[in-house]
This record gives sequence, structure tokens and C-alpha cells, in this order.
Amino acid sequence: MLKQPPLRQRTIPEPPAVEPVVLSTAEIARALQPLGVAAPVVDLGAATIRRSRRPVWLTRNVAALSLTDFFADSNYEMVLAVLPLFLTIALGAPALAIGLVEGVADGSASVFKFMSGYFSDRITWRKRLGAGGYAMCAAGLGLLALVTQWPQAIGARAVAWVGRGTRQPIRSSLLAQGVPKKDMGKAFGLHEAADTLGAFVGPAIAFALLLTGHSFAFVFLVA
Repeated sequence: MLKQPPLRQRTIPEPPAVEPVVLSTAEIARALQPLGVAAPVVDLGAATIRRSRRPVWLTRNVAALSLTDFFADSNYEMVLAVLPLFLTIALGAPALAIGLVEGVADGSASVFKFMSGYFSDRITWRKRLGAGGYAMCAAGLGLLALVTQWPQAIGARAVAWVGRGTRQPIRSSLLAQGVPKKDMGKAFGLHEAADTLGAFVGPAIAFALLLTGHSFAFVFLVA
């Protein structure tokens, strides 16, 4: 009986790797031109421009702080516009009392501006500290609605301006964060514009409330 030779296993070589060919839109258009077929045009550049239409300097901090300070400035400007009338007409305070209230408030704000600026560069929770400053300012303005004697206004006003002094250095630092140096003027300009607009709107609202028969206490609560 004859022995059959062993079968040899044939190894099928793997096809060589073919690198994908990437054609640009212009190359595809030139290839299809003899056939009279128009190449589909995908304008990726325009899509990219649409996605990045917001200016680089308009960061979240700039937008959020501009909007926040529009309302914050309108609130305390409401109070500042009617506070002298409240002290002299409603509480019968002398003119000296107005200067005393303002002096204590501004002095408190100056001290806490320095302290806040010093510590904000050394802590990791400065956003929370800044938010606390906004909340303290609003609380101090609301306390004016409970004032029945003019010396009490000194404390309420000081509380509000301690909060204002605490938040200001932190706010400036957050505004500058992430903004290119060449665009600093635009970022701070937008913020100041919002702040100034709030300073115009606040007194207008305050006097509109008084002229429609509302009390000083109601104005302070609205603020």
C-alpha cells in the first residue's frame, strides 16, 4: 500500500496594509468635474466660526459678574438715593448723622477691601468668600427696613458695606482670570457698563416706588 505524501499547508499571505487616502474638498471637486457632478461642499470653517462666535474675552466670569453687578449695583443705589431722605424726614436725624453713617460705612468697606485682597490670593475658596460678600451687602440693605432710630442705620449700613468691601477685590481678580491681556479693557469695560447701568436703574426704581405711595421700608426690602 502506497503512502500518500503529507499535504502541505499553504499559507495565504496577508494583503499589504493600505493607508487611507484623504482627499480635500477641492481635490474631490476636481476629480468629479469631468463627469459633470458637483462635489458636496461642507464648510467646516463656517461651522467652526459659528461655534466660536463668542469673543475670547467674554468668559463665564465676565458675563456672570457683569449681570450680577448690574442687579447688585441697582439694589444698593436704590438705597443710597433715598437714605438721606429716610434719615432726615422719617427719622428726624440731623444733617451730621448723614455724614456719620456714610463715613462709618466707607471706612468699614476700605478696611475689608484690604483684608479681602490680601487673603483672596492665599485661599482656594475665594468664590465662596465673594458670594458671602454679595449676600452680606444684601442683608445689610434689608436691615434698614427695621431701623426705627438713626443710630441703628449706622450698623445696618456698615454691615452692607463690609460685604461690598469684601467682594470687590475678589470680583476684580475673577474678572481678569482667563482674559488675554490685550482684551482686559473690553472685559472690564463691559463690567463697568453693566455696573453704571445698574446705578441708573436703581434710583429710578426707588423714586418710582416712593411716588406711587410705597414706604421707605418697602424700598429697602425690594433692594
